Amino acid sequence: MEGWELVTSYYSIAYELAQPYMSKIKLAFMNNWIVRNIFISFYALSHYEEGFLSILMFVVATFLGNFVGIEWYTIHLFDIFTNYTELTNIFKAILNNFKKLALLSFLAGVFILVFNVISLNTYNSIIW
Repeated sequence: MEGWELVTSYYSIAYELAQPYMSKIKLAFMNNWIVRNIFISFYALSHYEEGFLSILMFVVATFLGNFVGIEWYTIHLFDIFTNYTELTNIFKAILNNFKKLALLSFLAGVFILVFNVISLNTYNSIIW
């Protein structure tokens, strides 16, 4: 057994172990009238209302900014991306090429490290 069969066998074993617990959790949520209506409302709003998820993100960021730390307010700056299509396209291009950009950043970091080591070794007698 190798490759994909191994992965699917682990997944099926984990699914069979978790199934009784997940069905009990689902049953507990569905028996609670308030929780069930909240889940249904969030599902409907997220699928059928255009700006609901961005408004929800801002409300959550506001609560986190009030009660956790002030740095959570910086999420509000991402509202700029939703207003301008050019910025949205740039953001999508960065996310689509994230692996290449990360490798390029790693290469730049290695280059800077090597340059610093060589220059420190070269000018060690002048510095000290």
